[in-house]
Amino acid sequence: KRMNVFDQRSITLYQGQHAYGWSDVIALEMTADEDSVGYTASTYKIASIIQHEIDHGIPSSRILIGGFSQGGALALHIALRVQLQLAGCVALSAWLPLRDEYPSSMSPYSSSLHVLQVHGDMDNVVSYSWGYATHLLIKTLVTGIEPKFETITGLGHSSHPKELRLVADFITERFLAADSSSKSRKRAA
Repeated sequence: KRMNVFDQRSITLYQGQHAYGWSDVIALEMTADEDSVGYTASTYKIASIIQHEIDHGIPSSRILIGGFSQGGALALHIALRVQLQLAGCVALSAWLPLRDEYPSSMSPYSSSLHVLQVHGDMDNVVSYSWGYATHLLIKTLVTGIEPKFETITGLGHSSHPKELRLVADFITERFLAADSSSKSRKRAA
């Protein structure tokens, strides 16, 4: 079943044309104004999906969120703020929105958040330097675990088989860790 969780909205970057987006995008540069209202609304949508999964028996430690470009930005935004211990966050060709709100807006759980960022060094939409600056900021925020940042040489604003392998390995690693932790708790009980 296909579920559309984000809306069409006026996107300033596209001269006000309607397009699917998690928030308005004024400009794709680190110093641009950002749509905090749009990010908040999208955060509530994704948080309700996460809560639905938890209500149906999936522990938050087995929920990993991720996305590409603006979706990756939203994933970082949510993962650092949600009041749950998530399995991790994957952000591909992405940035941390509303960066000036950190660290005060962080969840206490996010200091041990597992983060994988992957960015192409030839990205002409979300610049590599913006993605890397995001990584450096996240390193100061997530202090319990070293966030991972992988560069794909020659990659623009798209995907690559190496990137997909990195994501698959990260997901496998996180779920194996969650399974191992769950088994240890059961043995201790």
